[in-house]
Amino acid sequence: MERRIFIAIELPPDLKAKLAELIQQWRWLPLRWIPEEQWHVTVIPPVGLDDAQCDALVAALRNARLGGAFSFRFDKIMLAPPNQPSRMIWLSGPTPPELGKLAERIGEIWKETSGMPPFEADERERNAHVTLARFEPGALTELEVKMNVLEEVRLVAPVGEVSVMESERAPGGARYMTIATIPV
Repeated sequence: MERRIFIAIELPPDLKAKLAELIQQWRWLPLRWIPEEQWHVTVIPPVGLDDAQCDALVAALRNARLGGAFSFRFDKIMLAPPNQPSRMIWLSGPTPPELGKLAERIGEIWKETSGMPPFEADERERNAHVTLARFEPGALTELEVKMNVLEEVRLVAPVGEVSVMESERAPGGARYMTIATIPV
């Protein structure tokens, strides 16, 4: 059976608690808020893998060196994506160079693992962000005209592991389940 698998960095519980408190002031907006247990930074976007491929990927990642710990520094809660009609609210900050290196290293491991489908690098600009809410483009046009950054913040998220996760489509939005965590 094919599963939608992706690689992510989950936020630590203390940062999730701070963030949940910060966004409480906007919970009245007519948005589809992402549950805090699903907040993450995507490293490798979803791809279809069967059970054997998923197991092989997890084993290969566990047996590899991924590059070492680093941190995210988030500095704003904003309407997103940048330079496009808004359809999300992000926690955002500068993208640490280690994120790109981590994605490249996982891509190398993927390619070296037998039985895996071809690895297709994500060509989009890499943004360190966490999606907090989704909405239809144009739903917050009045707010967009006034501001793009909803709040400036100073949050640090240490990264000591990556998660292999499954995205399961469901009414009302995808649900994410952690399959394995691997030290970076």
